[in-house]
Amino acid sequence: MRPRDVQLRLQQAPNGTWASLVGVEWPFYGRILHPAYRLVGGTQVPVPWRTVAKDRGVTLAKSSWYDVSGARLHHDTSGAGWDLEPSVGASDAELLTRVLAALVQTASESMWLGHWTGQYHDFPAREGEQVLLGAFKREYRVFPVTRSGVLEHVRGRESSYAQVMGSTLSVAWDELGSWFINFDIDLPSTVVGCTEEAAMLLKADAQLEVVEVDPLDHVIA
Repeated sequence: MRPRDVQLRLQQAPNGTWASLVGVEWPFYGRILHPAYRLVGGTQVPVPWRTVAKDRGVTLAKSSWYDVSGARLHHDTSGAGWDLEPSVGASDAELLTRVLAALVQTASESMWLGHWTGQYHDFPAREGEQVLLGAFKREYRVFPVTRSGVLEHVRGRESSYAQVMGSTLSVAWDELGSWFINFDIDLPSTVVGCTEEAAMLLKADAQLEVVEVDPLDHVIA
């Protein structure tokens, strides 16, 4: 998918829905829930939402962090069984690399990365095409990368893209059209639209808490 194709798929989705974050016509829509953490001897141990939500009788796919924990995001920073609230956007580096490591297995050689211009004003010059993708009432500067460039980052090696990934990454997709992910800066979950094959790879990682959502449900944090 070229940026124009992505733009069209995003524009066709009803405002405020999960589909509006990743576009229409995906076989699978999901939330990858960012874990909370508890501190054990100075080490951060991930605590999945399903553990926090135990005995609350909630459906994770339709629940906000407040529904799950009784704590308001950015207000109540700790609670029963957890000491640190879930991260937002792409600020959890381990989560980011796990998601990308799974998805690149179904990617073509060409991929696109994007950054919200409001989050990263001094965007560095990059070789190749750069366009502004207007979506979600925000503008994103996107640029093409090779599959190997992303894999180098995921494996922790030096790459020409490593400096602009990490906490500044906002959106990414495979040009073949296998998946689109949105690390929205306001959400404690990563939103994904993808093929069933890509969804299976995400679910195969026991450290990723993936829940399927209705694309027409309204976005919740």
